[in-house]
Amino acid sequence: MKRVVRRIPQADALFPFVYEGFLAGGQRVPAESRTLEVKRQERRVLREMRACSRPTDTLYPGTQEPERLLNTGTEVLFALEQVDLDLLVKYVGLTPWQIWKTDLAMDAVDWLLSAELES
Repeated sequence: MKRVVRRIPQADALFPFVYEGFLAGGQRVPAESRTLEVKRQERRVLREMRACSRPTDTLYPGTQEPERLLNTGTEVLFALEQVDLDLLVKYVGLTPWQIWKTDLAMDAVDWLLSAELES
């Protein structure tokens, strides 16, 4: 069963933290623990997040990946299997946030953890 991440009033501010955290946290995972199944999970998460957002002209530091902003007009942003949502939350949690970003980053994690079961 999938979990649905819905738009909330703060979604436009939180989504970039989720996306950046997924990229940065994933880079902290040792290569030998990123099995084919984990890489498939990463692909599913990236595809869902890319589908509900659009790239900007700014790249995330140290990557060739553009920063992303949410598309407008949709209530349901993305839906992930629980195992994929767990991976997303794990990677965001592994990110070495600067202390001044911690508050918003934890709000982003709380938003993800509030995802509802798809009906």
